[in-house]
Amino acid sequence: MKRWIVYLLLFAAAAALGATSFTGTDVGELLPVEVVRISCRDEEILLETDTGDSGSGMDVSDALRDLKESAPGSIFLETADYLILAPGCEEYLEALYGCLRPSCGICLEDGKADMERVGEFLSAHKPETTLRNWRSGAENLPILKTREGRMELVQGNHTGSAADGVDDGGGQRAAGGLRGESAMASGSAVSGSLRYCQLSGAALLR
Repeated sequence: MKRWIVYLLLFAAAAALGATSFTGTDVGELLPVEVVRISCRDEEILLETDTGDSGSGMDVSDALRDLKESAPGSIFLETADYLILAPGCEEYLEALYGCLRPSCGICLEDGKADMERVGEFLSAHKPETTLRNWRSGAENLPILKTREGRMELVQGNHTGSAADGVDDGGGQRAAGGLRGESAMASGSAVSGSLRYCQLSGAALLR
């Protein structure tokens, strides 16, 4: 999603809530997110966004709290279009479901993608599986492969379809003919409070 469109939508939401002191400084403090990445390291959960912000904690709620408290402005996770799962993080999908839009596309990571470029790539080659699909029982997730800056998305259907698109690292994209294995998402529930997932437009005004 184009970031200027997101800002307009946020402005409209604030106006609808009756906020009248929406200054230029306030707009600059809003951080609409397009891509969220979740990974695990040293028994901690790490959340990263394409805005360059990150947060960590022992569970998803702690990581979200750290992300929002350490960001230089107000993080808008509800604007995220894509969620990238590092290996072994499928079990946290349930906890993230309450923080992101049901239409948010999800994919498994095979090699770490450049967060500054991956949003543009996924916009051109959208993952077929969304959080809503996963909640409805979809098991096979698309796989985002990254090798030496080259990104490839392999859609996660049961027959192992051809790659949807390839980015060679220089912005060139083409239909792929490579086959890839599908990965399973466990969909296990994660306990803990999700109160930090809910953001209101009014609360974001400083």
